[in-house]
Amino acid sequence: MKVLAIKSSPRIKGNTNSIIDKIVQGAEESGHVIIPYNLNEMHVKGCQACRTCKEKGVDCIIKDDLKDYWDKLKTADVLIMGSPVCMYTFCGPLKTFIDRHYCTKDKNMKSRLEPGKKVIMVYSQANSDEDAYKDNFNVLDQYFKTHKMEVQTIVHCGHNHASENEELMQMAYELGKSL
Repeated sequence: MKVLAIKSSPRIKGNTNSIIDKIVQGAEESGHVIIPYNLNEMHVKGCQACRTCKEKGVDCIIKDDLKDYWDKLKTADVLIMGSPVCMYTFCGPLKTFIDRHYCTKDKNMKSRLEPGKKVIMVYSQANSDEDAYKDNFNVLDQYFKTHKMEVQTIVHCGHNHASENEELMQMAYELGKSL
């Protein structure tokens, strides 16, 4: 199984990335191929609304660090994505990355991707109320569902580091193992 692991947090050892790393550890131990992307370390431009993807039915034509991503996305079985909550929603690098997925829809806004991919979304937030930013998370869930993807969400809450929450980290690890 091919798994794309997409980190958007600027904090390499922060909560979001620590949870993703634990999911990836479980997936690797189960023999899955992991293809990592750290958006904060990549040169990724925003969608230019050129509509070439719609008019010609092609992947995004922008020449940046996502150039090889589009083929990998098509053949991936699982996407793991994560973001810290910044200013009440997911962070800027993830927003830019998601906007670039405009090319995954054809001119009639139908998915160009095969249905059935799994998506694991990981969010971390200082707010102890797990549902505090749920409406913002639902935006991404709805996008993935338009591609007929199965979405699962993990939310880390509070000021303690995720690695200190043994139950959460074990759940993340088991989720990776079960892919």
